[in-house]
Amino acid sequence: RTMRNSRVLCERVASKRAPAKRSPVKRSPAAAHREKGHEALRVRVFRPADPRGSQLGAAAAAPTLVLAHGAGAGSSHPWIQRWAKALAGRGLRVLTFDFPYIRAGKKLPDRAPVLEATYREVAAKARAKFPGARLYLGGKSMGGRIASHLGAAGEACDGLVFFGYPLHPPAKPENDTWPWVKLDI
Repeated sequence: RTMRNSRVLCERVASKRAPAKRSPVKRSPAAAHREKGHEALRVRVFRPADPRGSQLGAAAAAPTLVLAHGAGAGSSHPWIQRWAKALAGRGLRVLTFDFPYIRAGKKLPDRAPVLEATYREVAAKARAKFPGARLYLGGKSMGGRIASHLGAAGEACDGLVFFGYPLHPPAKPENDTWPWVKLDI
């Protein structure tokens, strides 16, 4: 009887212990953010139209622009929507997306590593879905800044497109991005 009670007691204690730690798996900041219960990344594609107004379709090798939003509003903001539609009307394929903090309903942007990892993931999806198309990275304000970080880090792209580019983070002029950008401007 004593043996049985001690076994039950051991089982109870074991069940209250913290789970065994696994060796850490290296995940991107964006993937780690999603593991915390945040919504999965969704990308909207604005298909290019030829000058006569008909849709060119996904198979055409139209230039592709990944267009990121600014810090204050997501990709559903009318400004981003108008530009995406206007550029698609001019023959560009435009991809828009929301950074994790917008999907989570937060006001303050995530730190740069999370923003960069998210943008890098969208760029990789664009390359995979539209192979052979010229790829441009860009955005409005903060979105353009993050695109410039990727360009400076050597992310494969054919150019950068900025709308209201901030030369440095708010109140931090010493953190200028331009000296590290190695693309033709």
